[in-house]
Amino acid sequence: SGGLQSIAQEVAGYSKRALERTASAAHGLTQAKTAPELFQLQNEFARAEFNAAIAEVAKLSEAMFKTITAVFEPLQKQAMAAAQIKDLMDGS
Repeated sequence: SGGLQSIAQEVAGYSKRALERTASAAHGLTQAKTAPELFQLQNEFARAEFNAAIAEVAKLSEAMFKTITAVFEPLQKQAMAAAQIKDLMDGS
């Protein structure tokens, strides 16, 4: 399904971006001159990664909902049509 492929691509892209951010942050941590500066940089990185993860979960949740809806919509229509046919047959 196109939706699942899109989700897989998004996850792969997010993973790549997270790895790049982590490498950049690691380099930044090595540049810290004092322990408080190191802790501040680490805290900023952790906060930014948490926010990025929350945003990614929201984005993926929406994409999954759309994909699941697209998959089940035809099935729901068939079930409703079958129920209407049954009601017509029971009523005659």
